[in-house]
Amino acid sequence: MTFWQALATPATWHWEGIVVGIVTMAVMVAAPHITRKIPAPVMALFAGVFTFFGLGWRNSALLNPRHPMLIGPLGASASSVLPAMISRWTAINQLSGDNYRLIASAALSLAVLLSIDTLKTCLVLDTLTRTRHNSNRELAGQGFGNLAAAFAGGVPGAGALGPTMINLTAGAETQRSGVFSGLMALAIFVALGPLVSWLPIPALAGILMVVGFRMCHFDTLQLVRSRSTLLDFLVIATVIVVALKVELIAASGVGVGLAILLFVREQIGGSVVRNKTYANRMFSRSVRVPEEMAILEKRGESCAIFELQGSLFFGTTDQLYSAVEPELKTRDFLILDMRRVKSVDFTAAHSLEQIGDAWRITAAS
Repeated sequence: MTFWQALATPATWHWEGIVVGIVTMAVMVAAPHITRKIPAPVMALFAGVFTFFGLGWRNSALLNPRHPMLIGPLGASASSVLPAMISRWTAINQLSGDNYRLIASAALSLAVLLSIDTLKTCLVLDTLTRTRHNSNRELAGQGFGNLAAAFAGGVPGAGALGPTMINLTAGAETQRSGVFSGLMALAIFVALGPLVSWLPIPALAGILMVVGFRMCHFDTLQLVRSRSTLLDFLVIATVIVVALKVELIAASGVGVGLAILLFVREQIGGSVVRNKTYANRMFSRSVRVPEEMAILEKRGESCAIFELQGSLFFGTTDQLYSAVEPELKTRDFLILDMRRVKSVDFTAAHSLEQIGDAWRITAAS
């Protein structure tokens, strides 16, 4: 049955699974307040496992290795990895022209949707960590990784928001944490595969529910209050519905498509930077004494002035950052004249916040 059917049928619920999930979520929330030496997801997972096996003493049916609340046997082992890779290479060598046409169509669709998913994850991570990702490098690395996975018998993937958030909340600080996570997953599969089969699914679900709740940005509900932002809220609501009814990748595609339609309606085109000058070449209407004018003419080169225009949104934030970045390294002050800016979306606002946290900025309007 579907999720909604199961939710409306209490007879299908397993109280043991609910208890395990509640305990896992409680530990996940409380763990950071107790200690930060052990990642909260690890403590929560162990708490869920102990709770599940504690309930197993009361109900021996839970200790069946094929119980539906357990992950169960993985169906593969370390000894089967090499034969699987050889089998994949053999299958690739047997591909014909018709197969290539089918593969090309599917590969193009996956490449577009998975790239959107990765860039979306990167934007969220940039906002949380006050960093700036390199889109070309991220997508190139993902492409080479998916090629290697295909030849090794794997399936294509992308930068996923859920695992990334778990990694971040567990204390990850550098990109090496992603490499370490992958190596640990491989080591656990090779050395502890039989033990993984005993992990209770409700414990994993509890961890993901806490992570999912923390990912929710409830301030977006304020978009309903204004008529000018109502369409933005409808885009968010549509993405949520598609994610629940279909899948995350489809929701990403729908969200980007709707956002493009909205911005095409508003965007007037052209460069986001109308003009660039310096403080010794542009003066306000204020009447200044000769001494002040002398200071402006002498030190005006240390202040760059950008006149912006059009709409600032996720499609122009990189253009804006690329334009001001060289000046940020050599100038003491930066003035953004936004009198001709028609709209600013959340991505652009976060980008301006990132610049403001790193350098002193005076925004003129």
